[in-house]
Amino acid sequence: MTAACVVDTNIFLYAASKDPADREKKKLARSLLESEDIGISTQVMQEFFDAATRKKRLGISEPETL
Repeated sequence: MTAACVVDTNIFLYAASKDPADREKKKLARSLLESEDIGISTQVMQEFFDAATRKKRLGISEPETL
């Protein structure tokens, strides 16, 4: 299967962010993730977990990353 596009870590971070400053980016990121034709690498998921649990301003808890 071939994906039309590959999603980067920041798309997931913005989609999960609870920071009010990311509100518009969150809406756009979530709309991109609704596509059925995206690819996600293992590296991106590892980077997401690391950044989401380290960057406190995002307000993402560790259980929410799983």
